Amino acid sequence: MRKMGLAGSLLILTILLITGIIYAVSAEEQARICAEESLDFFRSTMEAYYRDFNFFSQEDVKLAELGTPIPRFHINDLDMYDHLINQVEPAIFYVFPVMVDGEPVTDLTVMLENGKWEKVDVGGNLCQTIYDVSKREGSDLADTKIVGFAGETFVLNNKDGKTFGYIPFYDDPEYGLKSKELMSSDKLKSVLGEKVEKMSKINKGLNPEEGVSGSMKTDISAPFKQENVFLRLANYIHFIPKEVKRIL
Repeated sequence: MRKMGLAGSLLILTILLITGIIYAVSAEEQARICAEESLDFFRSTMEAYYRDFNFFSQEDVKLAELGTPIPRFHINDLDMYDHLINQVEPAIFYVFPVMVDGEPVTDLTVMLENGKWEKVDVGGNLCQTIYDVSKREGSDLADTKIVGFAGETFVLNNKDGKTFGYIPFYDDPEYGLKSKELMSSDKLKSVLGEKVEKMSKINKGLNPEEGVSGSMKTDISAPFKQENVFLRLANYIHFIPKEVKRIL
């Protein structure tokens, strides 16, 4: 009976260890480690120019912490015969909301470069827009995707089991789109298709010496390949004391 109990305990510990390692070396956790360190790096700048980063006070900057990241995706080649959601692929960016009292204030972006996660920048209000739209529409914040294609950024999310999209920044009157206004993914795909066709016509008129302007390829479609698992695990172990200190 004792042997069975010991074997069971060892099995549980082994499962927990494996689960912990998988979590520790995952892209999201490695990106979060980079983002936490980046937040500390940018904090002094945000304190000095807190209004430019949408904070109400320097004290708010001191209280700021990271929320759950919103992953970025990209579409390489648009297929008009497939659902838009089926065409997105993971990009090499994560966007973290910088939170105060549970509300997003600004964005912090990290990028996978040569296998390592690196800080990109801090600022903007994309996360705040996403939170506001999700709250207004009752859509699933956890199932939200920031997607890049052909120089465009749009957001896909799930509402009542259906995929909707919207453009987060500015109105696009040429295509009858209003920012932050939900549309069906089919309508969004149709608009993207029109833009692809228009850009193709423009590119055909260019001289070879002029190069290709407005390529349909996204600039975030580099291979999604992290460092080897041992380096990622070491990075996580190194980060643990900082995380414990932050929590306490």
